[in-house]
Amino acid sequence: MQLPILGTIPTKFPINFASGASSRSEDTSKPFAGPQAKETAPSRPTQGAYKTAPVTAETQSFLLALQEDATREASTKSININGLSIITSGHSVDARDGVSLIQTLSAADTKAMMSTFAAVADQAEIGGGAQTQQGSQSGNSMIKIDMQGGMVEIASKALGAPPDGATSAYMNEDFFHSNGVWSNGNPIEKSNSDAAIKADRRVRLETLMNAVDAERQLRAEYGQDVKLVYSHTDGSYIMLTPDDAKYDTMKSAESSVQDVINEVQRGYIEKGTVADILQRYGYHI
Repeated sequence: MQLPILGTIPTKFPINFASGASSRSEDTSKPFAGPQAKETAPSRPTQGAYKTAPVTAETQSFLLALQEDATREASTKSININGLSIITSGHSVDARDGVSLIQTLSAADTKAMMSTFAAVADQAEIGGGAQTQQGSQSGNSMIKIDMQGGMVEIASKALGAPPDGATSAYMNEDFFHSNGVWSNGNPIEKSNSDAAIKADRRVRLETLMNAVDAERQLRAEYGQDVKLVYSHTDGSYIMLTPDDAKYDTMKSAESSVQDVINEVQRGYIEKGTVADILQRYGYHI
C-alpha cells in the first residue's frame, strides 16, 4: 500500500502555521517575561538621591562661606587695654562651639558630603555594565563639584612685604618684638654707645611689661590660661584660649619676662638697667 505524500494530504480545516508558531512562541516566552520586564523597566528615583542638580550644592556652599565670613566679622569682639586693641573672640584662629574655624569642613558640610556619597551609591546600583560605569562617572563628577564648592574664591588680597621685624603671621610678645614688629626699631641699627644701649633696653622692657600687664587684666577677666599674642592675619592683638588653634605653639607675654631675667643673670643685661621696671610689676632680681 502506498502512503500519501504529506504535502498532498487533504485537510478539512485550514492550519494557520504562523498563528500556531506565534502561540507557541508566546507560551515559551512567558517564564522569561518577568526578568526581561524588570531589567528594561525604567528605574524609580532612589530615596536619598539628589532632588536637585549638584550645582545647587555648590551654590549653597558658596553662600555658606559668605555667611560664615560675615558672621565672623559681625561677632568679632575687641577691647582696649593699656593702649592695645585686643580681639577677644572671633579672630582668625578662634574656636566656636568646640569647632575651630580653620577646620576644612563644618558639621553641615560633612553632612552634605555624606549625602553625596549616598547619591553615588544609589547610582551605582542602577543597571549594570556600561550603565553602572556611566553612573559611577556621574557620581565622581558630583563629588568633584561638591569638593570644589568649599574652595570657591570669595575674596583676594595682595600680600606685600612683611613689616620690619615680623617673623611670622602670629608673633609672641618678647623683649625685642611688640605689635608684630621690632619693639623699638631694629637693634642692629641702634647706636653702640652705653647710654643709647641702656635707653633702648629700658624702652623695650617697658613695652614688654605694658603687654604683660594687659595680659594679666585679660586673665583676671577670662581665666589664668589665656595668652596675648599679635596676629598679622587679623592686624591686631588677639587673646588665645586653650581651645584655639596656635595656642600650644604660642607663648604668653608673661613668660617672656623670665627670658629677660635670664639675660640679667648671664650678665648680658645690667641689673641696674631693668631692676626698677621689673619691680613695679612684682619681679625682684
